[in-house]
Amino acid sequence: MTSPVIDPQKKITLTTGELTPAAGRRYACTLIAAGDLKRWNLHITKDVVAAALPHFLNSPAFVNHAGFFEGQKLERLLGVFEDVMYNAARGSITAELQLWDTPAADWTQRIIDEVIRAQDQGKPAPNIGLSAEVYFDIGDRDPPNTGTRPVLRILAVDDVAVVFDPASDGARFSKILAQVGPLPPAPLQERNMEPVNTVPVAAAPTAQPTITPATVPEPVAPSALTLAALNDTLLQLRLSASDLPEPFQHVIRTRFEGEQFTPARLDAAIAEQKSLHAKLIEGDVVQGFGQPLDASHLTAPMDIAKDAVHWLFGVTGAKAPPPSLRSANAIYQALTGDHDWHGRFYADRVQFARASTSTLADMATDAMNKIIVEQWEALVAFRWFEDLVTVAPHDGTLQDMNWISFGGLANLPVVNEGGTYGEINVADAKETDSFVKYGGYVGITDEMFRKNQMLKIQAIPRALAAAAIRTRSYYISYIFSQASGTGPTLDDDSVVLFDLSTHANHATTALSIAAWAAARIELYEQTQLGSSKPLGIFPKHLLVPIELYDTALVMFGFGAGPGGYPGTGDNDVNPYGVGRPGDPRPNIVPVPDWTSNNNWYYLADKALQPVIFMSYAQSGGGRQHPMPELFTVTSPAAGLIFTNDTLPVKVRDWFAYGVSGYRGIGGRVVA
Repeated sequence: MTSPVIDPQKKITLTTGELTPAAGRRYACTLIAAGDLKRWNLHITKDVVAAALPHFLNSPAFVNHAGFFEGQKLERLLGVFEDVMYNAARGSITAELQLWDTPAADWTQRIIDEVIRAQDQGKPAPNIGLSAEVYFDIGDRDPPNTGTRPVLRILAVDDVAVVFDPASDGARFSKILAQVGPLPPAPLQERNMEPVNTVPVAAAPTAQPTITPATVPEPVAPSALTLAALNDTLLQLRLSASDLPEPFQHVIRTRFEGEQFTPARLDAAIAEQKSLHAKLIEGDVVQGFGQPLDASHLTAPMDIAKDAVHWLFGVTGAKAPPPSLRSANAIYQALTGDHDWHGRFYADRVQFARASTSTLADMATDAMNKIIVEQWEALVAFRWFEDLVTVAPHDGTLQDMNWISFGGLANLPVVNEGGTYGEINVADAKETDSFVKYGGYVGITDEMFRKNQMLKIQAIPRALAAAAIRTRSYYISYIFSQASGTGPTLDDDSVVLFDLSTHANHATTALSIAAWAAARIELYEQTQLGSSKPLGIFPKHLLVPIELYDTALVMFGFGAGPGGYPGTGDNDVNPYGVGRPGDPRPNIVPVPDWTSNNNWYYLADKALQPVIFMSYAQSGGGRQHPMPELFTVTSPAAGLIFTNDTLPVKVRDWFAYGVSGYRGIGGRVVA
């Protein structure tokens, strides 16, 4: 073999020798680039491309992707991608394609050469490029319902293939880096010719390289094997150009692959599948398909596993898995490989290649979190306190929380012309409460999986959600009901929260129009901290036991009908039937944890006079009521999984709660 000769103008290495036409050929190419992914209505950013670089290292190269229900075939192997790197300026991953001596590489090389030659000469060229078969996370549409959906991250790359009309516009071949032998006279030259000899060419900076081939022998008649290869090539090219989704291409490939057929028969089959695809896109119901296809129907194997676990736990809207995964024990064994129920993970037996020791536990936790969110929305009766409570931030140390209330000023002092502004002192008071951790665990036992006790498994997350929200409800309601309805003792003055003599916010009158009028006046005339000025605000919330709920609704004119004072004529004016600026009609709040049938309380708007406070360990920023936390043990050799054959699901809620003082709140403890 002689040494390579380089033309500095073309930057093409010409090598002479006895190699086959494809082996040793190298191409500069782009594997994937930031931008829109055609047909799928997706968009990928430079950051996502950069983060995906490890998935493309040492990748083999194929011609066309594997079928929808098959793995990649060795017959499609072209070679390998080398020198894979990220181009920050273009937001792309580039590489060099090194072709091997394979049948697929021989005919693919001819097509790539013709495409690059046409591009260099400015002539029309087929849209030949590179396509990566990837699994990715997809975000919401931007803008909603109309725009493209962003690719959040690339999870894995199955293969990279040379295809017709690739999805990524930038995934293209740019030039030939290493060339062996002469360019073929036709892209589909027969492979059963004698090897073509070449003559070394001297380098010349200003002259085009010349290659003098030896005499080519007469071509022989094509064999049956050659005709089959040509048929397969025609099938792949026509399918690549069809723009059909892979499931539809698979139907045609199954019908024609390995058979002799005419182009007209193949074109008729493609047209038939295009018609079926069009009906699905338009929303027509076609036998064998339930709904139109779009990008959301591209399902990775682990998505099937995730859907199966979500279906097992009863997540609303979860897709039904294949029949083989419609039982708890089948799902358990598919994700763990533990066919003998030893409580271990067997990587060589699992049905999902990317499953690990933590997959089942992680998917179960994700499913239960979704169910807890659903259940949370349904448990409105026990979330009565959320609109009444101010959620305070904390510094993350979980030190005791100080609920501080600030006092007002009687009037701003006068400042004379040219005079000095005096300092204004704002009074404050604080109450202190500690963080308390609440929680427990529920075990999902081997027996539940083996006996397929799906209803019992589905009941676990709903029970956890109900227990967590009921716990919060109980402790906030206990602020009112403790000490026989007089509330906690305040740090500021060592007096109970609801007290007549010191706080003037307590009485024993039953709920009535007259009693409510007295309560309104009582709150309105409460004085500001550090001032004799009245608060001048009305109650926003009326808290009652369920026994007084209907009475309160009638009192304040909720519902239809003439209205009026309870027990009087229908034509009486009800001054509380509507809200007025600064004087709102109270929000009627039934409190489920109270045992007294007669006690009732009022509370000011937390935006005007915050009284009840909470702070959650899992939400340092405050301002919202977070979900409780769920945890599982992921190691098959740890904790209850090992000692009790039980997957424990632990729920934890960690919060502090209390009041900042007596201003803005009052109650009636009825004998």
